[in-house]
Amino acid sequence: DRFVSATSIFSSGTSVDWLRAMLTPGADPQAFMDLAARAPAGANGLIFVPTLGGGTSFEGGPDVRGGMVGLDLGHSPADLARAALEGVALGLRAALGALQDLCPVSDEILVTGGGAQSPLWRQIFADAFARRIVKSRIDRQASTLGAAALGLIGLGIWPDASRIRQLHQPEAEALPGPDAAMLERAFAAYQAAAADMRDLAPLLTPLRHRAP
Repeated sequence: DRFVSATSIFSSGTSVDWLRAMLTPGADPQAFMDLAARAPAGANGLIFVPTLGGGTSFEGGPDVRGGMVGLDLGHSPADLARAALEGVALGLRAALGALQDLCPVSDEILVTGGGAQSPLWRQIFADAFARRIVKSRIDRQASTLGAAALGLIGLGIWPDASRIRQLHQPEAEALPGPDAAMLERAFAAYQAAAADMRDLAPLLTPLRHRAP
């Protein structure tokens, strides 16, 4: 009698990493975050759809591709970096909306993983989601620890999940700020751009070079 309701986007981290390698080659990942911080919320009208490696069925399937939409001659590398971070947050905002159709969603969102270590990205998520974002002291090991806990409970070695819950302690938080209104407008543009990417997929697929 236990279940999980979940939605996801497919290639967000790899898409950001691809752009990071282009804009800040060989540099520490923080250099990319510092670059993104130089651009304003909304990335000066630049929208990034992060499905560079394809998408989930929710995003349009494996043939869908992403892109920078609204690109003009005035955009800087900082705008591209900021758009990448915002694009992931906006893509997950769309997934969050789908999740809300399945089950109640808390006003507090827990973030884990490498990206959760960035105060800038946490603030972008708070503004995009219009929710409180909480970072746990459990970062990149969250999935591994969760799987281990389930195994230990399933085997009867642990009576319940209390031990794993003790490891989770809030370490930082971000609340929606003045940029939330800008990201609300950006979300409308993101939805239109993502829909265009889905419509373009069958036209672009035959143009891609494939191994014989």
